[in-house]
Amino acid sequence: MAIKLIASDMDGSLLTNDKRLPPDFFQVLEQLHQRGIRFAAASGRAYYTLRENFAPYEDRLDYLCENGAFVSCGGKVISMDSLDPAVVSEIIDCCEKLPDAQLVLCGKDRAYHKQPPAEYTPHLQCYYVQHQVLTDLHQVTDPILKVAICNLKDIRTTHAALEPIFGSRLNVVVSGDYWMDMMNPQVNKGWALQQMQQYLGVTKEETMAFGDYYNDIELLGQAGESYVMANARPEMFAYGNHTAPSNEDYGVTRIIRQVVLGEQE
Repeated sequence: MAIKLIASDMDGSLLTNDKRLPPDFFQVLEQLHQRGIRFAAASGRAYYTLRENFAPYEDRLDYLCENGAFVSCGGKVISMDSLDPAVVSEIIDCCEKLPDAQLVLCGKDRAYHKQPPAEYTPHLQCYYVQHQVLTDLHQVTDPILKVAICNLKDIRTTHAALEPIFGSRLNVVVSGDYWMDMMNPQVNKGWALQQMQQYLGVTKEETMAFGDYYNDIELLGQAGESYVMANARPEMFAYGNHTAPSNEDYGVTRIIRQVVLGEQE
């Protein structure tokens, strides 16, 4: 069956290790556009950050943002899911007791966090190009789509502390080497991809997806043609029906060229 929608994770999948797009990405995007095939960025990153990542062609893409809490298709918001403010307040209180945990409240238009230690600044700026530094995160009144936590020493210790408290109420997932995310229980990239498929009238079998990390498991499961990146953790390969070359080898665009566009390497 012909592919009509392609969804790719960003970090560790589409992007190289130095956070760059494959050099042929915009050429591939144009060829997809000419064939009526949509491309969606599926990421824990914020909508405004993703649009900046793809400038000046940001309007050519669709977006599954904040690990699925915010979905935009053709410039229209088709899904936005926010956390209960009382739960957000509880998370803030818990995180303030944890060592090395830098908390980020992810709103629709900006992120909110306290002044971070210097070593955390590059990591926050990479993912949140619009952000506000506050002394008290309880002051935030904007709807919060996701809570992200960065721990440069060991994110698994932070996850182990918070998952028993919030795991029965929220989706609590390690999303990167230094990051974990907390969303409403139904929210994940696969759920968001399903919202987009329904909106576009595209089936699972007409969808291709790429991913490399734990927060991509549901995304891969919602696509008939699912590719796990060669650089993924070993346990991830059970969740895809194909393997793509690594992100450093531009695996996403290489597979699209071969499988979707029918080009020879």
